[in-house]
Amino acid sequence: MAGIPLVRIHSQCVTSEIFDPFDVLRRSLSMALDAIAAEGRGVLIYEMQEGRGIGLMAKLRAYALQDRGLDTVQANEHLGYAVDYRDYALPVAIFNHSGAPDPFDHK
Repeated sequence: MAGIPLVRIHSQCVTSEIFDPFDVLRRSLSMALDAIAAEGRGVLIYEMQEGRGIGLMAKLRAYALQDRGLDTVQANEHLGYAVDYRDYALPVAIFNHSGAPDPFDHK
């Protein structure tokens, strides 16, 4: 069981987690949790960074633009946001604190 554990960093998405009729994110999260369970170890880090870090209200404004044909990136940029504002410092700190091998160390 030594080596790099399975890690899922799941970004909060209230609109999908509550209102998505297709359960896309819930299924994705469920598959990750099933893989961690099958492996017998791993970690789920739930990041509260709604809408790629722009927040719920901005995300709802972006949805209105998506209804008019823009994709997620285009809508965020149209509203003056970067493509992605999520900050992964906390997941990195959690992972480093765990003492697990660094998955990015290719020595």
